[in-house]
Amino acid sequence: MNIKQKIIVFSAFFLIPFCAKSQYFAENEWHQGRVLLASGDTITGTLKYALHDEVVQVQVGNALQTFTPRKALNFSFQDRNQNRERQFYALPFAKTANYESPTFFEVVLQGTSITLLVRESWIQTTQYPAGMGGMGMGMGGMGMGGMRGMRGMPFTTYSVRSDFYFLYPDGRVKTFDGSKKRLLFLLKDKEKEIKLYLKQHNVRLNNTQELVRVLMYYNQIKLK
Repeated sequence: MNIKQKIIVFSAFFLIPFCAKSQYFAENEWHQGRVLLASGDTITGTLKYALHDEVVQVQVGNALQTFTPRKALNFSFQDRNQNRERQFYALPFAKTANYESPTFFEVVLQGTSITLLVRESWIQTTQYPAGMGGMGMGMGGMGMGGMRGMRGMPFTTYSVRSDFYFLYPDGRVKTFDGSKKRLLFLLKDKEKEIKLYLKQHNVRLNNTQELVRVLMYYNQIKLK
């Protein structure tokens, strides 16, 4: 099955609401959804996925089935927290030099010339507030320094990291690092127009919605 069969590219393009900054992480939960297998079969049930491990699990009755991107072409589910349907596709991608393997990507924007993809991951950060040195006094002889140490216990914070990719009609998937230089390289056939658009609209490429609008504009001028 080729890339055009895996992803139907519309003659128009549409924006999928996407929350890249949210602390909610869908991989932690089970969802009602479906999986399209390479065999052509579709399995419907409760699913959970892990992009890091490249697997999607489906619970159907008492049976739990696990599929890799080699077995599952596509999976989708209704995200209750974000109130939208989310679509993932298995596409060939070279994680290491000169070796492509099927990899799950989520579709953010689907277009005629460029489709924007994303892969999310948890970032865990442990912070050590000032004053922790006071803990060295020990519990028996705790003074004010020790009390400050207790208040300054290390704590862990979590955030969602979003890595973006551009999908071309011929099936190539290219990494986008968020820089203007990389954007202009990836869209180099319309570099002049994109440069002007970025300047006129004061685009912040670290803002997902603004990046989407740039790609919507690119898809539009490509149609012309």
